[in-house]
Amino acid sequence: MQPEQKNIWLAMAIIVAMFIGWQFLYELPRIEREQERATQQQELAAEAGADSTLPELSGVEGLEGATLAESTVDISLTREEALALSERVRINTASLHGSIALTGGRLDDLTLVRYRTEVDPESPEVILLSPVNGLSPYFAEFGWLAEE
Repeated sequence: MQPEQKNIWLAMAIIVAMFIGWQFLYELPRIEREQERATQQQELAAEAGADSTLPELSGVEGLEGATLAESTVDISLTREEALALSERVRINTASLHGSIALTGGRLDDLTLVRYRTEVDPESPEVILLSPVNGLSPYFAEFGWLAEE
C-alpha cells in the first residue's frame, strides 16, 4: 500500500469516527430530549382534556398557546385594511414596492412593479407577499429561535 492510500484510509476512518461520535454525543441526547418534551406535552394535554391532535399557534402574535380550533385571526379584512393595522416602513424601488411591519420585522407587503397578472398593461400588479389578516396571507419572518 502506498503512503497516499494510507493517508486516504486514515482520513476516511477519522471522518467515520467523527460522524459516529457526533451521533452518539449530540444527536441521541437531543432526540431523547425532544421525545421527553413531546410526552410531557401529551400528558399535560390529556390532564387538561384538550385535543392534542391540533397544533399550537405559538408563532402568531396574540395567539400564543392557542390551537387552530381556537384561533381568532380575522381573515375578512381587505389587503389595505390589514396593512393599516400596523406601523410600517415603506419600500419603493424601480422594480418593486411595499412595506415592512415595524412590529416583528415581518415582510408581508411586496408587489412587483414591472409584472402584471394579465397581458393587459392596465391589469393589477403581481402581489408577492400579503399580510396575515388578509384573505390570502403569505409573508416572510426572520429571526432567531432559542433552544429551550
